[in-house]
Amino acid sequence: MNATKTRIGQLGSGSGLDVQITHNPVFDLFMTLRRETTGRSHWERVVLEPPHRPGVTRFAAALAELAPRQLSQLERHIALAPSLEQLAASVSREPRAAEVVAAMAEEAEHVALALQAFGSDPKSSLGAAGDLLADVQDKCLTFVAEAFGLGQRALSVEVLTVPATPRVTPCGVLLATGRPAAFVNHTELRSVGLVEAILNMTMLAALRADGNATPGRHIAAQLTDVPTERARMARTIDTILVYVTSAQAIRLFVDTDHLDLAEPLGVYITHGRLTDILRPYWLHHLSGRLTREAALAAVVAELQAGGPGLFALRDTAELAADFYLLELLHARSDAAASRRLEQFEAALARDVIRYLHTAVGAELGHCQRVPIDTVADPELRDFVTEINRGDSAISWRRIFDRLGTRALLLAEAAFEGPCIPYGGLKWSPVARTLRLHLDDVIPRRVFIDQCFTLRHNNGPLFDKSFDVSKVLTVLDAQASADYDLLLQHASTDVRRLWAAHHETRFADRHPVWLGSAARAVSSASRNASR
Repeated sequence: MNATKTRIGQLGSGSGLDVQITHNPVFDLFMTLRRETTGRSHWERVVLEPPHRPGVTRFAAALAELAPRQLSQLERHIALAPSLEQLAASVSREPRAAEVVAAMAEEAEHVALALQAFGSDPKSSLGAAGDLLADVQDKCLTFVAEAFGLGQRALSVEVLTVPATPRVTPCGVLLATGRPAAFVNHTELRSVGLVEAILNMTMLAALRADGNATPGRHIAAQLTDVPTERARMARTIDTILVYVTSAQAIRLFVDTDHLDLAEPLGVYITHGRLTDILRPYWLHHLSGRLTREAALAAVVAELQAGGPGLFALRDTAELAADFYLLELLHARSDAAASRRLEQFEAALARDVIRYLHTAVGAELGHCQRVPIDTVADPELRDFVTEINRGDSAISWRRIFDRLGTRALLLAEAAFEGPCIPYGGLKWSPVARTLRLHLDDVIPRRVFIDQCFTLRHNNGPLFDKSFDVSKVLTVLDAQASADYDLLLQHASTDVRRLWAAHHETRFADRHPVWLGSAARAVSSASRNASR
């Protein structure tokens, strides 16, 4: 393998931030082998047709021997290697890494030919994105750099374009220390989405390498003294703020209707409560209505009030328990509970809709291996073809914005037809439920109730972005009217409402006549006081 790393683009801001966009066949080789051996779903397009050659098998075995830190270091080392020959020489004294590189060398020509058939030319994929970058690079890069206080820092970042990456990682930062570097998948991310991804990865790599306090580090330092928790919080905050900033730059200088890449990729919905706090204040900073210091101070105050639970996945069991208890209190004409239900239901329905869009879009990836000439219906054939142009979650939002709920009908048809062999059948009811709600066939409350009980191939519907470990217990409790158990999983606010309602309702009754209701009141009162 004689191919070496080449530069295919460059970004520069009015400041000292310099971005080299490169293509490295050595990194292509590594990421393709990794995807095909450990990181590809059965329904994704295949680069290396099975059965795998001996070298591919040896690569997987050698990679499995590496500890996470060793793997991270090797990944970055491979990305920055000028050629495969120089890489082999540089790891010759590290036996496990040398085994990985030796297996890569054995399969290099075979993988290169397979990638040609896969359609992996970075210059072709970067065509439209490259034109956009050339037009707006100074404005976009300066905007995002100055938003994070990096406007006058001399930093150089390398962003590698790759044609194939392991499952659910269309872009990422190379974490080992040294020169900031990242990668983007140029077959999954296209046009404006690829431009935003390059901006996102540039800033995340720069912030990781910058020794000064990032917004995330500044905020996290005021929330916890535990180093590991502080680092985790800081990374999450910085990631959300970077996605918000890059998307806003795209809207300002490229496409006013651009949807944040974090929405279809599920970043925002996974960190829903945190995003709902961070995003408004940071947008005020980006628009000039708040200084960066004022925005961060407001965020710190809200996060301190909300507690560390804001950084955890939302508990579907708690959401379901709150929903069913509030619904019951509303049916009993509790005015306070009715007001709370209205607010809770509206916010929950909004997030469920966002989640279903993300999930349906991602699961339409099942279309990747559908032979397009087997799809008889012309409209469905066009739908499947467009879904397969890049990451399906991103393609889906583009199609839905154009077709509305007609797109959901086509998604149902895809799941029920050509996608059946790849596990799509159980996603048809999900798409149908979303369509019926958006078409006002089923009301909001029924929609939420149905979504709690929907399941897909691997478990409860919400397991992609929520904690679903206890939701089945809550659903069983609801079915059997076990209010004591529902209360155990409910939020503090709802337990208080329940206790207040029953203390008023049964104020003139003797406890011996109340049975389970008395126990529920007693339990709710104790829990609410904690």
